[in-house]
Amino acid sequence: MIVSSLDGKRILFSAPPRNYYVARVGVVVSNPAVLPSFSGKVVKSLLIKSNPLLEKIFKESLGGRPKPIHVSPLGYRDERGKLVFLWKRSDAENKVLEASPDREYFFTVSCTEEISEMVLEAVVGANSIELFNTEWVITSINVERYKLPNKNPLIRLDDTVAVKVMFRSPIQPIDPYRKSPYKRLNILPGILFSYNAGEITRMYRRGPDYWRVLDILNYVLIESKTYWKTVKQINILYDNKEIPTLTGYVKYWVNLENVSEDEKLLVENILSHAQIMGAGSSRSIGLGHIEIKIYTGIPIGEGNRGKFLKDMSGVKGR
Repeated sequence: MIVSSLDGKRILFSAPPRNYYVARVGVVVSNPAVLPSFSGKVVKSLLIKSNPLLEKIFKESLGGRPKPIHVSPLGYRDERGKLVFLWKRSDAENKVLEASPDREYFFTVSCTEEISEMVLEAVVGANSIELFNTEWVITSINVERYKLPNKNPLIRLDDTVAVKVMFRSPIQPIDPYRKSPYKRLNILPGILFSYNAGEITRMYRRGPDYWRVLDILNYVLIESKTYWKTVKQINILYDNKEIPTLTGYVKYWVNLENVSEDEKLLVENILSHAQIMGAGSSRSIGLGHIEIKIYTGIPIGEGNRGKFLKDMSGVKGR
């Protein structure tokens, strides 16, 4: 595939498709249990206990690349059907999480094809494991396979007005321009999805071609001016270490003016990858679990875009 960059230069984008696997797992506990303040640790611990070979995968990157695995924290649906994921801020007065035998929980494990066999083996073998002073019993397993990049990805931007990215777990964006101990907590699309852009294009080293891909993301996705009201910076605790993150959600307006079909397809594949494998860093411990919703329709005017998205007038979510 050839992708034309917005400055008229051309980028050769010929990365071969790769299979990604997503396992959605339902679990219950046999008795009340006290959990770590960020339950991504529970999911990671369950998988490693089921298949110790995964411990190396969770600790090390594969060939210098980002870790090829992503887990979500434990979650459940409350009485109103709302999704709730188990984690607490580091400054919470009560940092204790509890699991109840009266509730069914779930978690998600995503991985690349290179490690899919050992990951799926761990998922199946996680039944009846004793951990955190309770027994974890699997109630359901659903596995799906996706191939990316492709010409019909999960997220399509045809006739799309806006994209809403919901941070189902806290997210820690990666600085795509330089390695630094100082985290760049920014929702600019080229920063938020920089990991996904590198994986889809197989551009693992920072450089001009990679940055032009990020430019395409920043051109197509325009952050809403209200993002500072919907995104918050918080710290979470993981193994007694504070991690700076973002929570909430951000809306992006979709701009396809002067965008080629290849460029649009590139952005669609990057967003689809983020939906499957998460975004940002520390995805292997449960950070960066996101959900993307798109809105299609005809906006009622630039000045009324906020009202348009709020009222969903003439808009269908999918």
